[in-house]
Amino acid sequence: MTATSREEQSDRPVPPSTRDEWLTRHRYSGAFERVGYAGLGERYNRALYRLRHAHFIRLLRRLLPTQECNVLDIGCGTGFYIEIYRSLGLRRLSGIDISPEAVRRLRERFPGQVFEAGDISEGLPEMIRAGGPFEVVSAMDVLFHITDDALWRRALRVCGEAVVPGGILIVTDNFPARTLPATASQSFHTLDEHLAELSPIGFRLIQMRPVFFVSNGQVCADGLRGAAMTWAWRHFSSVLAKTIRTLPSVGEAVGAVAGGVLTTFDAILQRQRWVRGFSTKVAVFQRARSASSF
Repeated sequence: MTATSREEQSDRPVPPSTRDEWLTRHRYSGAFERVGYAGLGERYNRALYRLRHAHFIRLLRRLLPTQECNVLDIGCGTGFYIEIYRSLGLRRLSGIDISPEAVRRLRERFPGQVFEAGDISEGLPEMIRAGGPFEVVSAMDVLFHITDDALWRRALRVCGEAVVPGGILIVTDNFPARTLPATASQSFHTLDEHLAELSPIGFRLIQMRPVFFVSNGQVCADGLRGAAMTWAWRHFSSVLAKTIRTLPSVGEAVGAVAGGVLTTFDAILQRQRWVRGFSTKVAVFQRARSASSF
């Protein structure tokens, strides 16, 4: 993202509606900040996505049924996860995103695949439904941006119902230890709340692993260690965001260095099962083979 476009973005009021915010992001933000942590710059977000990439690749190599499976990516955005699926040899790919601009770019970038604009809380577009059901459905950093509880439950159910019996649903969320009130742009739902929607249609949790530890925001980080991590993150992110706004080139350089250092720590901690994470986690739910398909 250039300094000019960032200044233009900072001058634009961000509406309380998450829908409007995402439409704005896809028009004005850089490739990684468009779908990442708003305000922390392109290079810091690029480091976060490198970590996401490595984590997701490891997960898929263990869990993908076959290379012939049918995949649906919810909130496909810039096509980051679509590209990972393609790199593993999958070719039956579909995606839905709330932004028509994102969908237009994806259709140009991935000809032959199916991408449709739509709000997942309103159901799947007809073209997507016609291509299902799916052995793999992923909703990566998407559902927690639905701040209305009823719409969140409906969206999660739509994702689950798109999965063929025996298939998997991959969801990223913070999965906090307790339910927290939603902010203007993010909701906080526990694992039990996810299972309350998914269990009745045949799902069980088969895996949940942290993605971030120190390079992203903390949620429900209790105790002295949690309080210290929360304090450190708030001060670091505030300073970086201010530097990005006032001295964009300096802020981007700082973001690149800080992102590299913090995500290196996270990559090490990902492999230590005794360390609990208070940030984004990936949960994998599998649907029973006896469940009814959509």
